[in-house]
This record gives sequence, C-alpha cells and structure tokens, in this order.
Amino acid sequence: MPLSSLENILSSHSRPDITVVIATRLRPERLGYLAELHTSLTRQSVPWEAVLILDGADPALLPEPLAADARIRVVEVPRPVGAAAARNLGLRTVRTPLVCYMDDDEVPA
Repeated sequence: MPLSSLENILSSHSRPDITVVIATRLRPERLGYLAELHTSLTRQSVPWEAVLILDGADPALLPEPLAADARIRVVEVPRPVGAAAARNLGLRTVRTPLVCYMDDDEVPA
C-alpha cells in the first residue's frame, strides 16, 4: 500500500465524528460529574472531541485529566452568560458532522 493511502486511512480514524458541547461554571459540586463524563467518553468507540465552555469560570479549576486531554477544547467566556448562551458559543466552534450537548451535572449511562 502506498504511503499516501496509508496516511489517508490513519488520518480518517483520528478525526472525530462527533463533538460533545458542555457548558460549565466549574462548580465544585459538579466536578465529579465532569470527571465521570470524561471517563465515559474515553470508553466510547466513536472518535469524539469535546468543547468545554467555561461560563465565567476560572480555568485553573479545570480538573487535570480534562485539561490534559487533547480531545477537549476549552472556550473561556470571561463573564457568566448562562448555559444556553454558553452552549451557543460552543456550537460555533464545532467542526464535526455530528454534535450533542451534555450538562456538567449529567450522570453518563
């Protein structure tokens, strides 16, 4: 197989198919849910990326596993705008054919 064909196969598998948009204020009581959501995402077989919109939250509060995951893009909103507006801001950054929303207090199934 020529190298260019192999590169196309490999690159198509590394591109995410879906973006998960998550608005959060990084409230301490919800950080555990975010960690569980991240764990659930890492077990998925579909290539994914996430957009984490920090709705006026301090980025220093972002748990390390999420901050270190290259599949998670962080969008900082300098002041709280509310979950709906934050989600809409996140939607503008989606670059995959599919998108879904998760809340920062959802328990993944």
